[in-house]
Amino acid sequence: MDIRKSIAEKIWKEPKVESLVPETPTKIGKAVISTYESTGSSPTSTFADQVKVFKKDSLVRESIIHEGMEIVGSGIFTSMNEKYTLVLPKPKKEGEQEIKWTAKEAIDFWNEQNSIDEKSLTWAIELVAYGLSVMKITPSGLQVIPINAIIKAVPHSKDKPITEEWDLELSSTYKPNKLLWGEFIMLRTCVTSSSNPLGTGLIAGLIEAYDEDTPTQLDVRNSKRAALNAGFAKFANPTEIFSFPDLDDIDEVSKKVKELPPTGSRLTVNTAAKIESSQSRRDTGWDTWIKQSDDEFIQSLGNPILKSITESGFTEASIRGSIELFHKKVLAFRRAIKRIVEQMWAKVLREYGFDPEQAQVKLNFGAEEISWIVADLISAVEKGIISKDEARTVLQKKARWELTGSAPTPKVPEPTPQGVPKQ
Repeated sequence: MDIRKSIAEKIWKEPKVESLVPETPTKIGKAVISTYESTGSSPTSTFADQVKVFKKDSLVRESIIHEGMEIVGSGIFTSMNEKYTLVLPKPKKEGEQEIKWTAKEAIDFWNEQNSIDEKSLTWAIELVAYGLSVMKITPSGLQVIPINAIIKAVPHSKDKPITEEWDLELSSTYKPNKLLWGEFIMLRTCVTSSSNPLGTGLIAGLIEAYDEDTPTQLDVRNSKRAALNAGFAKFANPTEIFSFPDLDDIDEVSKKVKELPPTGSRLTVNTAAKIESSQSRRDTGWDTWIKQSDDEFIQSLGNPILKSITESGFTEASIRGSIELFHKKVLAFRRAIKRIVEQMWAKVLREYGFDPEQAQVKLNFGAEEISWIVADLISAVEKGIISKDEARTVLQKKARWELTGSAPTPKVPEPTPQGVPKQ
């Protein structure tokens, strides 16, 4: 018996609009170590620790959010096979008038009911940060599971390896504290043989150390910031030693010296005095090390926009090249989202009575801005792709041409009585 189907029958009932049970995709790779099978797969750093970094480190958070927004772009929209013209009655409440809809209209309605447009950004951000995003299937729709509540993945059954079917153990503060296979949808990315069935996110690499003697990327950054802050305070207000070799009553003068304000003051004595300061100096090599560690941290975030903002020698050509490479990364994340969402939609369409194989409802991300020149527009008019009036509208809006009226009508030569045009 299909375990996922039995779970579906228990969880998803009427109304039809909420009867979604997406099929979690079967994963490739059945060679699993026995200890891995029995104990499950845990992230080497807890998701709770990773979430803390996302919340507390403004640079990490901004980099991840920016990348998530690049992935989602201007939003998502649906498309379908136009030749699939089947229309079916839309589920209605008692007393409502019957309305028929297409497969695309059904999916658009389901997306609106489940706030998929909003959830898509959540998926993108969590995939970048943690390597996975999880949603629980409930009678009222999809519920996003907090990443910091996930402890580990454990085998669902003895018959199949953990890489194909798995349950999720949650923290004791979350009820229920275990999600069974078929009760959740999991998007994941950067899956490796060592992380499977979990993905791999950016933050894990920042907080995991190679060994006990090697600090993490985040440790280096935070300790450096603390040291520089302390050094700046010492540089601004250094320790000073006041020496009065001929003074008998040193205690009274020492008391007054301690009461001097940190911004500096004057002390008058009638004996020989000497003042020695521990003013810190910038040793040779520290500037290079600071820059190198900063560069390493920014490179670990994998976002070329950060480098283009901070690096003065970063040319426009360098920026364009980095963005082109970054776009391939964005496309990979989009595929991870698109694959799972379209599998969910296929299940929704079956529940509504449509044939998902024929409907071919697809997830598309917002179109990218395409650069063009006026010559491209003229060529489009000459080829009959757009009209002259449409071209004039584009030139007014995009090229800021001050055009009035409509396109002039070309003069057609008047025919002679014999049918030969006049020269």
